[in-house]
Amino acid sequence: MSEDSYKFQKLTPFSDVELGVYKNAIDFVFANNDLKNIAISGQYSAGKSSLVESYKKSHSNIKFVHISLAHFRTIEEAETNEPGKDINETALEGKVLNQLIHQINADDIPQTHFKVNKN
Repeated sequence: MSEDSYKFQKLTPFSDVELGVYKNAIDFVFANNDLKNIAISGQYSAGKSSLVESYKKSHSNIKFVHISLAHFRTIEEAETNEPGKDINETALEGKVLNQLIHQINADDIPQTHFKVNKN
């Protein structure tokens, strides 16, 4: 096969999308100190990551933490679990904490019992 017979497409987010009304919504969140957590949800390829990356690009003074709540099961897990049964709350909390801890500089939490990457 010739090299030009393959068509590839990047799946990484864009950082220059038009934010439209979403800019106002995110600005509202940061203007209200009592709002601590927000979620951006949508189907695969809806543009969630591109929205966040574009907002981050124009607001470099804001620090973002990314948590993924995606849950992928193996075929074996899918066959043994009840249809529609999701991950339990304790496991979900553990996954969120694990992602948070790995985004914190290990020097900022020297007494943690978690093993975190130094680099």
